[in-house]
Amino acid sequence: MKESPDFIYAYEDKILVDALRQSQQSLDQQQTTALNEELVKLTRLPGIQQTSVYYKIQTIDMLGKGNISGAYEAINKSIELEMSWLNYVLLGKVYEMKGENRLAADAYITAFNLRPGENTLYWIENGIFQTSLEKIVPYLNGFLAEE
Repeated sequence: MKESPDFIYAYEDKILVDALRQSQQSLDQQQTTALNEELVKLTRLPGIQQTSVYYKIQTIDMLGKGNISGAYEAINKSIELEMSWLNYVLLGKVYEMKGENRLAADAYITAFNLRPGENTLYWIENGIFQTSLEKIVPYLNGFLAEE
């Protein structure tokens, strides 16, 4: 990133990782301020609103702030741009926050079908907030027993 500061994809991926990291462990005040400054800087980059990563970051940020309708809009824009496993994990989290557990289960199953494996199950269970596979999507709980 230091050698190619105009390489937007690396910058937005770094912010995505930072946002996910913040969702799993609280950052101190200095780290939170730095992340918020990066989010503002990101929104000003030309063409950024045509990338799915931008909307993933927005979804994570909005979920952290309790803005469920904004998170729902953002993740759907991200899905329009890219059909990725992480988008469907985030969509499942939004549905859980809305209390729509059947739709959350559908989104999690889609995420797992796009990228089967323990890593995807980890993010379903632990991304943004804890999700019980047993309660929300017991179908996937069986895959943990097989591994």
